[in-house]
Formats: sequence, C-alpha cells, structure tokens
Amino acid sequence: MPDARDGVVNEVVVISCPAFTETAVPIVQSVARGFGGITPDDLSAVDANGSLSFTYSDTSQRPLGISSASVAVSDVDAPDSAGEQRVTLQVGHFLSDENFDDRWFQVVTYTVLCLGNQE
Repeated sequence: MPDARDGVVNEVVVISCPAFTETAVPIVQSVARGFGGITPDDLSAVDANGSLSFTYSDTSQRPLGISSASVAVSDVDAPDSAGEQRVTLQVGHFLSDENFDDRWFQVVTYTVLCLGNQE
C-alpha cells in the first residue's frame, strides 16, 4: 500500500470492447478509501461485482488532507483480426492525511460504456 509521499498512483487497465467501438466512457460507481492498514494488504478481496471485503487494522485518527480518484480512456485501438477492440484506461488514485506521512488504500469501481456505429 502506498503512502502520500508516493504521490499519485496510476494504473493502466486494458479491456476488450466490441467491434466498431469509436469511443469509451468510464462511469465511476463507487470509491472506498481509508488510512492505515487493511487485511488483505493487496485489496484482493474485491470480487467480480466490485464488492470490497476487508478487515481494517488501524483505527488511529488521521485528519484528511486531500483525496482524488480518476478513470480516463487513453486509447481505443483499431479492431484486431477477430473484430475485437482494446481500450486502455488510466486509473489514478491519491489520498493524504494532513502531514503526508500515512499509508492509505483506495478502491474505485467503474463501468465502461463502449460506443460505436456499425456501418
């Protein structure tokens, strides 16, 4: 898990969209964030439905400094020989307490709407 000194944590996520996709629109469904530790440490407890199950292991008081979450499309590939298209997403996370020294976690669940026109 990062701490605030790490700055923004960016993930690259590649998904498949149907053929003829011209644009993709990410829609954020939920954001869960907190300071301190959780078990499991890698957030592997997120299931296929985006539900998060974990044990919070740090109850110290930490005043919130700043937080952000973003999901953006960075690329829509041309169709491959099978007619599928790959869409690349950039998922950004940041959370800080008031003095930037504590570990944090954040989970963003989202849906991607693939839009296009079959000619």
